[in-house]
Amino acid sequence: MKTFAELCAASAALPYAFPTEANRIEHLAERASEVEQHAAGVAPLLHARSAALIEEVLELKRETGTPVERGVYAELDLRGWITRALRQRPLVFVGPGDGYTLRSGERSSGGFERIGQPEEREPLTLARLMSYDEVALSALLGVAVPTHFVNAGERHNVARRGPAGSCEPRGVYVGLVGARYERPEQMEWRTTIVTAQQNTAARGYGSEADPALPATRLTRAWARALGLPHLPSHAEAVAGEGGRFVRISRGRDASYLDAAAYKARLRLSVEPFLLDAEARAAEAGQPAYLHLVGLG
Repeated sequence: MKTFAELCAASAALPYAFPTEANRIEHLAERASEVEQHAAGVAPLLHARSAALIEEVLELKRETGTPVERGVYAELDLRGWITRALRQRPLVFVGPGDGYTLRSGERSSGGFERIGQPEEREPLTLARLMSYDEVALSALLGVAVPTHFVNAGERHNVARRGPAGSCEPRGVYVGLVGARYERPEQMEWRTTIVTAQQNTAARGYGSEADPALPATRLTRAWARALGLPHLPSHAEAVAGEGGRFVRISRGRDASYLDAAAYKARLRLSVEPFLLDAEARAAEAGQPAYLHLVGLG
């Protein structure tokens, strides 16, 4: 277990500036030992189905990936990938243009779809950052962090201290990621949105897709994680409209939300969160009170 001094030194050595000093551990700590216990209690949250999916995708990338991907994933196991997923990510990654800020302070937008491909260029390389395929996987990974609280956890409170007595002084902050639809044919769009252009057999969708194709192997791996036999073709969604498939656009080539896939995707994030809360509450001998902001 790291000491309070080591934790403060590690925080001070980070290569980027914090947006506020109000919630740094050296300013919040009442007892150094409590901060040390908080740090020791940090834990990744990953559903068993998500873990199996990650291992399957890593194996697929080692077999059929680009030379860049095969080099990075050659010796990577699940534990190593979890570490990679927590470290090889931007500080900021937002908007339909993929605006980003890297740990180095570099800022720009776009280009993430080239990561892991032969045409990748610095600073957006697989050695430094996750590919879009990995970003979709990393969204399934949560992190539970025991910590002090400075406010009641509203969406736009930007670390401002709340009035005295307005929040619990300490608890567990859990970082989870809901579905992202800002980039067509990326992230959850691939697995929960059905379009005529995307959901074809050639791209691995539908019961008729060739199971030997790498694209099909990838979509089927995701389907297994979501508890489905396969991800649907557009024709299958049209035939199933009104039940599992909810129309979200008009016209002959209408697009659909796969409600079953969407619900299953959220379960992959929510179930580990609930189980972790239950376990921590049992250990503390008290009920767990949960406050979710903006998930899903």
